[in-house]
Amino acid sequence: MPPKLTMPAGAQYGRLTVIEEAPRAGAGPSSSCRCACGAIVTVRNNFLVWGRTLSCGCLRRETSGKVGERNRTHGRTQTPEYRAWHGARGRCRNPTDRQYAYYGGRGITVCAEWDDFEVFFRDMGPKPSPRHSLDRIDNDGPYAPWSCRWATATEQLRNRRTTVRLTHEGQSLTLVQWSAVTGIPYTVLKDRVRYGWSAERALSQPVQSWVRGGPRSRHPHD
Repeated sequence: MPPKLTMPAGAQYGRLTVIEEAPRAGAGPSSSCRCACGAIVTVRNNFLVWGRTLSCGCLRRETSGKVGERNRTHGRTQTPEYRAWHGARGRCRNPTDRQYAYYGGRGITVCAEWDDFEVFFRDMGPKPSPRHSLDRIDNDGPYAPWSCRWATATEQLRNRRTTVRLTHEGQSLTLVQWSAVTGIPYTVLKDRVRYGWSAERALSQPVQSWVRGGPRSRHPHD
């Protein structure tokens, strides 16, 4: 008998937020959910996990109400990019996934924007080669545009071994997390640390642009 799929209270799927377990609806376990519009609905758990149900129905009504707009599919369900997106969401949101304990079970999430595959594909673009897979730059970070890249197995292993944390004003974060907090690009922070900048200087000095004929002000040793 397959394990029961139980959804954690507060988990978000599209416009829906799980409130509590609900009586079975049809063929499987279900949850009571609150939609962003305020409606309360009961949804089968597997429909939530795989993105089949994202609202109480208001999203579909809004979409279908746009004059002259036709429903279209992205036509990429058989692509490696779609499989990467689908796999990431399963690892983070499906308690029955064999890798869930290492992802969703320890707090790894998928950003809400990536509930839409087309947004994911727009952000990430196509895989550079069959050797590349979806990688989180920060091993403790989410699946999100600023935290992900396409990388080979070798690049991923090197990244896991060299994850750098900076401590500043009592807060210890990875470079990816500091990048999100400060707005300084990850690559700039990485270079600054490599050139021996202190945490305070690396995280406080603004990034300037190139000046023709002048110094490269974003370079760490300037």
